[in-house]
Amino acid sequence: MGSGEAGGAPVRIHTDLLRPSLLVGDGRLRAVIDFGGMGAGDPAADVVPAWNVFGAAGRAVYRDALAVDDGTWERARGYALHQAMIIPYYAETNPDFVALGAHGGAGPRGRARVARPLPSPARGPARGRPAW
Repeated sequence: MGSGEAGGAPVRIHTDLLRPSLLVGDGRLRAVIDFGGMGAGDPAADVVPAWNVFGAAGRAVYRDALAVDDGTWERARGYALHQAMIIPYYAETNPDFVALGAHGGAGPRGRARVARPLPSPARGPARGRPAW
């Protein structure tokens, strides 16, 4: 996946925006917990939920809400693929984590969602973003 380097100064990031860290009630995000990995870094790290939390429709809404540029989006996609590839490592030590991944975040289904070939990034009318 060719993607641009992170530009600008590092920003504050959570780094662990997985389903267990997101508390939802009445269909809305109510809280984010587990700040053990919080630090400064590439904002793409916090765009990973586009793949490990949301399906295609939610992914598009998430991207628009965050106004994610193409380079950040592609780096986030790479991070998501990396997470999906390491999940099997935890099969014996943390089976609940692996089960979470098997339900669409990481694991085989998540890897397929992140790694599938994307159409050519034709520019869409909204903010000059790729129309995928």
